[in-house]
Amino acid sequence: MVSTGAGSVYFSLLWARLLGARIVVIESFARFDHPSAFARIAGPLAHHKVVQSPALSAYWPDAEVFDPLRMVDGPRPDKKPLLFATVGATLPFDRLVESVAALKARGEISESVFVQTGIGGARPAGVDTVETLPFEGMIARLREADIVVCHGGTGSLITALREGCRTIAMPRLFSLGEHYDDHQEEITEAFRARGLIAVAKSEDELSAALKLVRDRTPPMATSDPAELTTYVKKLLAEAASR
Repeated sequence: MVSTGAGSVYFSLLWARLLGARIVVIESFARFDHPSAFARIAGPLAHHKVVQSPALSAYWPDAEVFDPLRMVDGPRPDKKPLLFATVGATLPFDRLVESVAALKARGEISESVFVQTGIGGARPAGVDTVETLPFEGMIARLREADIVVCHGGTGSLITALREGCRTIAMPRLFSLGEHYDDHQEEITEAFRARGLIAVAKSEDELSAALKLVRDRTPPMATSDPAELTTYVKKLLAEAASR
């Protein structure tokens, strides 16, 4: 049984272990510095452990490490004077949306602004908004946008970086009731430490981050799970030959 987590899976892993299955636990790419709650409770059940950040070896010394983050060489896509703000698939994130709208109203954002707000999210005047976008629509906006302001999810960050966007992340905060924990702070700090993004937690910090990303060449990066995939296939082949 191979699992990347979610607490409800724990009991499935427990029963699988009791019934003689080999257990592979893969810690999420969203965890850079500290293991998730699922990893902490499921780790003792695992025959094989995998982490995707070298820092997590301090918690799981016997784990295999597969860091999927890769820098991308090649020309940056042609960009328009567009700032695209996105809060993720469905959940609203009004603090991000309202911060972008306020800076646009003050004239600190000269680019056109298009905001994906999430279902039921704030839709302030002065910027174009839509609640949701299909994946193809999201990619089309990212390919056009010079600057992206997004929440701190790994999917949003990697997709923006892959398209050569000047990327600013505003992590959802547990203290403000925006998420179930502060893993987005961990994610965004790890990406910032690698020089890939700027991070803003307030309107003023967003203003500073905009100046920062405009003054530097935007890096391009992606995730490549090929090594991890090869490892899991090897484990499956070994299990099949038993």
